Amino acid sequence: MNQVVEQIGEGTAALIKKQADANGLSVDDYLKQLMNGESHDDENYDSDLTPTERARLFREWAESHDTNAPPIPLESLRRENLY
Repeated sequence: MNQVVEQIGEGTAALIKKQADANGLSVDDYLKQLMNGESHDDENYDSDLTPTERARLFREWAESHDTNAPPIPLESLRRENLY
């Protein structure tokens, strides 16, 4: 394992471990899932949802935010102010 850690770096190894723990998996199982194209980072994601169902979920998510938030000043959206 130390050889692999040396190749990817301790910081990256720590992030992988954190993600594996968050998904309730060992690092080995987590990496196997990633290599197989499986990801369960978003527990609400379901690939079997229709576009209509996804749109409904998105609208529900958007409507769950505070509508009384102050607007973003237009001046802050000018190109020279973004950098």
